[in-house]
Amino acid sequence: QALGKNDARELRLKLPSSAASGHKSKLTFYYDFVSPWSYIAAITIERMVKQLKPVIVDVEWVPVSLPGLVMANEVPVEASLGKTNTAFRKATGRDMQKYIELRGGMQFKFNSKFPYNSTTTLRAILVNDSPDLRLEALWTSDLDLSDDAVVAEVIENAGYDAKDILSKAEQDDAKNQLEKNMSRALTAGAFGVPAFQVNDGPLIFGQDRLNVVADLLC
Repeated sequence: QALGKNDARELRLKLPSSAASGHKSKLTFYYDFVSPWSYIAAITIERMVKQLKPVIVDVEWVPVSLPGLVMANEVPVEASLGKTNTAFRKATGRDMQKYIELRGGMQFKFNSKFPYNSTTTLRAILVNDSPDLRLEALWTSDLDLSDDAVVAEVIENAGYDAKDILSKAEQDDAKNQLEKNMSRALTAGAFGVPAFQVNDGPLIFGQDRLNVVADLLC
């Protein structure tokens, strides 16, 4: 028999109705394509922003390198992202599937290529930060986004010029912006993703703390 109630939700201490009329808040969302929890957080944030109305939430999407954050904090990447860590992969996959089942309406398929090098996709999204290019392709279609040809196909299917975007992704502007994002995330205290800041306040880590994020936004 399963423990707990399937209709239970995280504790909320503040509700949109408690906010002043016209209240605005900024939500900074640090993410990486290689992080499945970032994908789940992205879907949850989109729902949350709608649920928080009349509070006006400006979401700033900040792509960063998860392996880069892990290494900067002197934690072996293999310990958390390595293909050989089968126990981690099995437990994490089970947790994700249960989380998605309880909330419903979310497509998800654990990518068989995980983990992969997300550098090209991170730089590409800095060139064209369109919502339909962000995270779905990796965590719904089991695509190998370490293959530039596959990335190009995703971009083209979304209606954008893949050759132009991928060319710009290799230029200094995109590379420098990714470095700036990394510096910003590390300065904020990030050690992994998804991570959040509300109105440039203290860092909040993990999609399971989005109830705290919602309270702060109100």
